[in-house]
Amino acid sequence: MKLLVFEYITGGGCCSENVPEHLINEGLLMLTALLRDLAELDGVQITVMLDARILPSVSFDLTRFDTVPVYAAPDWVEVMEILLPNCDAVWPVAPEMNNTLLNVTRRINAHGKILLSSSEQAVAVTANKFNTWEILVTDGIKTVPTERYASDRLATTGRFVIKPIDGMGCEATYLTENGMLSVALDAPERYIIQPYIEGRPISFSCLFVGGNARLICVNTQVIEIHSGQFKLVKCLVNSDVQTAEHQDLVDRIANAFPGLWGYVGIDLIEQDSQLYVLEINPRLTSSYAGIYDALGLNIAGAVIQMNEKIPELVAKNNKTVTVSVSRITNAN
Repeated sequence: MKLLVFEYITGGGCCSENVPEHLINEGLLMLTALLRDLAELDGVQITVMLDARILPSVSFDLTRFDTVPVYAAPDWVEVMEILLPNCDAVWPVAPEMNNTLLNVTRRINAHGKILLSSSEQAVAVTANKFNTWEILVTDGIKTVPTERYASDRLATTGRFVIKPIDGMGCEATYLTENGMLSVALDAPERYIIQPYIEGRPISFSCLFVGGNARLICVNTQVIEIHSGQFKLVKCLVNSDVQTAEHQDLVDRIANAFPGLWGYVGIDLIEQDSQLYVLEINPRLTSSYAGIYDALGLNIAGAVIQMNEKIPELVAKNNKTVTVSVSRITNAN
């Protein structure tokens, strides 16, 4: 199999603009882990697109892969169009914002290549947090009440979380205090508002296929709030013992979103033994970077083996691994 790997942040998606250091770091974490897993597989020839500016920052051996540097011109779209005809499959990792992941997915499908991630329909729905909330509610899955943002909502007593309707992680996510928002929102119509729920942020790392799913591990997210803005600091991968309740929730999500495929991350809040689904990420997440060490599982290998069912996952380890989302030297 000739496989093209494209992680948007590190693969040239932002090659004509400055990129925040934490986004580069998160992108490199996921890319490095994915390439490590893929390098163990026989019969997989890997081509990876890389923003030329970050080449000095990579920690993996570039000689093991066909590395294609991407510059501002020609941009990543032109480079991908050149590479797509010569590959069999593509593993995209991209943010949901501005339909980025959706557009990359459509481009891959237009070339008739094997897509090692979720369907266009699933990406389109889960990229929109309001639409995701509507489906969760319809299917009776416990979630956090969600509304489109309106400034007069801040006059309501209580604390609220305001986030982009298509954001990723903690990017541009704010906590209101006493009805006050610490920033002026750019394009406020693109935001949603939710009541702030005190609880423990956790995430599920899962595999999905054809309306079925398997929970890989439960993770703890360490999130801090600075000047009213949320920031993901680290993930404690495989921090919790899996329960039947966890798997049942994942099964219900698979039924509600049948187009989910491959690795999927689910963000939740745990409060008094109750689980509230926050969002569904149809792509690799930062927690992926710790799964190999935590469980001894090569998830990339499992994804490539997937056709109509999920392969058996037999863990070789059972420990908690910390994945730090720390700053690195900016490559810009």
